[in-house]
Amino acid sequence: MLVLNRLRFVIFNILLLNMAGFSDLGYLYVNWYISAMFIALLFLYPLMLFLKKNYVYLICPLMVILIYGRISESFGNLIGATGPGDYWGVVRLGIWRAVAGICAGGISWLIAEHLKRNKYNRLPYRITITLCIFVSAFFIISNMILYPGSQDFISVIFIIILVGLIFSQKDVLYHCYNSRLGLSLRKWSVALFFMAGFGTNIIRIVPCEGKSLKTVVYYVGAVLGAGLTMICINVAAYFQKKWKIFDEKRRKVIK
Repeated sequence: MLVLNRLRFVIFNILLLNMAGFSDLGYLYVNWYISAMFIALLFLYPLMLFLKKNYVYLICPLMVILIYGRISESFGNLIGATGPGDYWGVVRLGIWRAVAGICAGGISWLIAEHLKRNKYNRLPYRITITLCIFVSAFFIISNMILYPGSQDFISVIFIIILVGLIFSQKDVLYHCYNSRLGLSLRKWSVALFFMAGFGTNIIRIVPCEGKSLKTVVYYVGAVLGAGLTMICINVAAYFQKKWKIFDEKRRKVIK
């Protein structure tokens, strides 16, 4: 009975509906953000199809400014907005954050498309990339060492610009992104993202005292969890290739 009782909660995790208000067990900590993005896209995607370029030029900047501005006013930083289940009106905070993140991606796309269509001088381009990397890294590291503050939102600005520069498909940074090393790092970053809560669960199980020891245990647990995730991904990829699951012919049949 206990297993059946838990399964009825797990189904909302699988369907990515937990941020809509349905109860879940919370085993996968970051699942709330995936759920929030899924629900946000149900609203944003039709809006994008309807408004087309006006979505990127008007809606994206407006949503980013208003939502991050409200978060800044309410919490003072992004890390402080850790209550994704809290409600702003009839919509949960986590969904608002997802809307802001997706719209920020829209601005990055706009920057990338502009750079693709226009010629540019490589020196200012490389200086801008270097500046964005160092400024973003500085504020992210300062948040880890010092108390988080409004610098969170400054780093968001530079990350939006940096993502746009990378996806403009120009210069060495894009080639590094598409290299084998870049692909491996992308896979690891996704695995670490999904297993962030695994480190927290390890801290609860393993007796450890002191902030430094807990930090070490947390990162070790997250890396171990990410390693297990990578093994599962590679095993799944092997069988997908061996059994030709979702290959080109099957995709045509599905279509």
